[in-house]
Amino acid sequence: MSLALDMSSKTQTSLINEARQQSDERWQAAFENSAIGIMMADVNGRLLAANRVFRNMLGYSELELYQLTFLDVTYEEDRHNNLKLVRELVDGKRQHFQIEKRYRRKDGSLVWVRSNATLVPGEDGKESFWFNVVEDITDRKRMEDELRLQIVRLRETETRLQTFFDNSPNLIFLKDRQGRYVYANREFKRALRVTDEQIKGKRDDEVFSPEQAALFQANDRRVLEVRAPMEFEEIALQEDGQHTSIVHKFPLFNGQGEIYAIGGIVTDITERRKEESARRFSDERYRVLVETANDAVLSIDEAGAILFANPATTALFGYDSTELIGRPLTVLIPEFLRRLHENRPKPYLATGQRRINWQGAQLTGLRNNGQEFPLEISLGEVTQNGQRVFTGFIRDISERKQAEEMRSTAAEFLTKPLRDQHMLDAIRIVLELDYSRRENEKRAAELRQRFETLTSREQEVISMVVSGMLNKQISGQLGTSENTVKVHRKRAMEKMQAKSLPDIVRMIEHLKSPSEKAS
Repeated sequence: MSLALDMSSKTQTSLINEARQQSDERWQAAFENSAIGIMMADVNGRLLAANRVFRNMLGYSELELYQLTFLDVTYEEDRHNNLKLVRELVDGKRQHFQIEKRYRRKDGSLVWVRSNATLVPGEDGKESFWFNVVEDITDRKRMEDELRLQIVRLRETETRLQTFFDNSPNLIFLKDRQGRYVYANREFKRALRVTDEQIKGKRDDEVFSPEQAALFQANDRRVLEVRAPMEFEEIALQEDGQHTSIVHKFPLFNGQGEIYAIGGIVTDITERRKEESARRFSDERYRVLVETANDAVLSIDEAGAILFANPATTALFGYDSTELIGRPLTVLIPEFLRRLHENRPKPYLATGQRRINWQGAQLTGLRNNGQEFPLEISLGEVTQNGQRVFTGFIRDISERKQAEEMRSTAAEFLTKPLRDQHMLDAIRIVLELDYSRRENEKRAAELRQRFETLTSREQEVISMVVSGMLNKQISGQLGTSENTVKVHRKRAMEKMQAKSLPDIVRMIEHLKSPSEKAS
């Protein structure tokens, strides 16, 4: 009987041991294959065990971890709080704790975790230890940081927008779908002499006259109907009178694509309209004055192209005024002088220095029939849309020149005593002057013929040379090589039969009219 009891006791012990072994194996499998990090440490913080997830989380091997304490792998700034909680746990002041902290991985990088620690009392002479379940929350922390940063940026954006709106010279407002004001910037409240309390939550018919409110609300409904930005011209009565404004209204959509508000930006154009009206009146007066003027009036752009010609231009030059539009001004200048005048606008545009008298300059003009005549021109300059426009008032001074010549001759004759010798001297002087004039005209005609044998590029080069430009400067302006400039210069001087630079300068000067020489 005792033998049977003994055998039965051994069997039970074996079964218990086998069950324990199986339980330990299942625990070990669950511990090692858990989807969350698990680690155990003694009361001194030395690591006793760590599963695969925990080891991978920190990047250490199992042997390396067992040589460390939990403080060794805890981020320096988190150690104090973590150690305080562990001491309270070991001292029995708490049964468990939870903390969000950072571990420093083996490679030096940081990983955020949520750690749940519980103290496991010792049994059968075994020491107590603490059991720690560790969850990697790095992605969640990163999302929280990004969300926090987005909130900060959103607040900064709101602050910047508020500052921008409040300092804008435009009136800016927002209304809900029912037409109630939900926002009005500082300029809006200043212009209408209202406060936030007086405008927020109010409709147009509670702020403006019935006529104005009806117009504003009708425009709001159009924006709601087309679901797109629209621009309107609206008139509002302010404290200092009636104001005309361009109002840009636009719908605001929520995430579901529904309109939840209407925004508006108001640009006051009252002063602009007054200026435009005054400008139109001034332009009309100018047009009437120019159209009825006895003098020819021409306007040219920076390139010398004719932009406008009044009717008197036809009588003076023989061209229809519309025929001249778009043509170069040089068509009204004798051929032999065109190269000289083509280059004149460029230095002025570059330096602003005038080379001729703009008030009453005397030049030589060319009619449509080829006749040359003396003229006087007064120039003015205006800037339109960033471009300079030059306008000249031109008159024929042929009769004045003849009268001046006759008056000069008569004065010289009458102021001298009527002595035979003086009379003979006067006749001799007149004959000499006439001979000199005819010789000069002959010389000028010869030089003109030579000048006209030059190619257009040779005329252009020699004109620049005479104006004082160096070969290098000419090549840069014409976009050609310096050697090519030298060839053109040499050929031009040969055709003009000039032996030196002073010689060619004198020849070109001889071709100019007296007023051009003075300028």
